[in-house]
Amino acid sequence: LVDMMLPCPVAVLMPVKNGASHLAQQVESLSSQNYPPGSLLISDDLSTDNSKKILRRLTQNFPFPVHIMSGPGRGYQSNVAHLIRRAPSSFWAFCDQDDVWLPDRLDRAALALKAFKRPALHITARIATDPHLNQRRRISCSMKADFQHALFRNLAPANATVLNPAAALLVQRNLPPEELIPDFPDWWIYALVLGVGGTIIFDWAPGVLYRQHQGNLFGARHRIGVLRRAQFLANGSYRCWVHQIIRALKLSAPLLTPRNQKVLDRATRHPIFIYKENERNHDRETTGKLKRT
Repeated sequence: LVDMMLPCPVAVLMPVKNGASHLAQQVESLSSQNYPPGSLLISDDLSTDNSKKILRRLTQNFPFPVHIMSGPGRGYQSNVAHLIRRAPSSFWAFCDQDDVWLPDRLDRAALALKAFKRPALHITARIATDPHLNQRRRISCSMKADFQHALFRNLAPANATVLNPAAALLVQRNLPPEELIPDFPDWWIYALVLGVGGTIIFDWAPGVLYRQHQGNLFGARHRIGVLRRAQFLANGSYRCWVHQIIRALKLSAPLLTPRNQKVLDRATRHPIFIYKENERNHDRETTGKLKRT
């Protein structure tokens, strides 16, 4: 009965880089979904551990198609773009290599998005855990999305999001060229969907166990996560990231609503956007040294 109520299949997009430590639990959680994925696309970005071997072993008997590709080897954002370019026309769910999905992750999202013909994005609440999936703490998602706010803060982390086909097509057709892809493609996707007048659905029911470990770039908003955010504000990384988002959105400005075109135009004159060329070179130098999960 549930399957009959659900829309077309969901393609799960998983970027991987040296994820051997936690891949097994995540992959097994995908196969245990109440509403199984229609397909799983994995881009292994030149891992030096056993990631690809583990993935092939775990997925060989999956009841849905699994495609394991070699990534471009140019960092997280390029690996995500590699997946986006090759993803089918369907619902998309982004999947981190080190989390665990709860069984109703996909059916809740697909049912919530089913009625929308225009671009729509589902964001699930998450449960932060320690590296062993213990010490669980619920992370609530927001209840309000605004394009102007989205230029300066991402409320749609990749591991919490599912896109409907219209949003997936929007993203695929407007993916920036390689050199302009932001370090945080999920942030750009969130702002783009809002910018064109799309719908954001916040689901307070947790769908993901969000594993906290030393490899997280941000992590949940407590202790280490807060300290890291303060560091990125102080060293100029945050300013660079905002610049990347605005710069990428300008490429799709004609698609934005008239109101949001004006918001974007004002943002390009904001002091956080206008800064010297030598600071702009800091973009990839700073973030490229950090592992994005």
